[in-house]
Amino acid sequence: MPVTRGYADLPGVRAEAEAVAGSYPGSVPLVGADATHTALASALSRAAVAHFACHAVNVPEDPSRSGLVLADGTFSVAELSVHDLEGHAFLAYLSACDTARGGRVLTDEAITLCAGLVLAGFTHAFGTLWPVDDAAAAFLAGRFHQALARRLGRGEAVEPARILNQLAEWTSGGWPDRPSRWATLIHFGG
Repeated sequence: MPVTRGYADLPGVRAEAEAVAGSYPGSVPLVGADATHTALASALSRAAVAHFACHAVNVPEDPSRSGLVLADGTFSVAELSVHDLEGHAFLAYLSACDTARGGRVLTDEAITLCAGLVLAGFTHAFGTLWPVDDAAAAFLAGRFHQALARRLGRGEAVEPARILNQLAEWTSGGWPDRPSRWATLIHFGG
């Protein structure tokens, strides 16, 4: 969602979508008006890797209402978690603000967008702990998916959390005084 009514524009989203789609032949990006509840639910029903580059809303008082902002409204944690994606869903990457941040009421229960995707069947989910810079998010996402796709293409055993860790290590060298750019992503799942 490079442009979403009521939110700041995300100019890096189109390039991010192209970079991610370019890493996985045959992938079908849902960008702008194409990113609807129906289209997303259909794509999730068959996707092994899902990447989200959009705004997210965090509702700390009721985290199950937190969600991804699509062309036709918010796709909530509650909506995500009822999908049965087990068997084909491998990895979900949330390049959006606050997608790994939980609520205030039940702070010991991790109800987040990432947790909802794992509950729905994704083996791995990556999300952010705070707001992220659009350019940094696009850069990190492109590098992550290039590394993941390269390893998958070679038939190597893939540990996505290790790829993220290597990326954070490498990126921190370029922005040692800006951990807000490289330390926001965390891993949920196996």
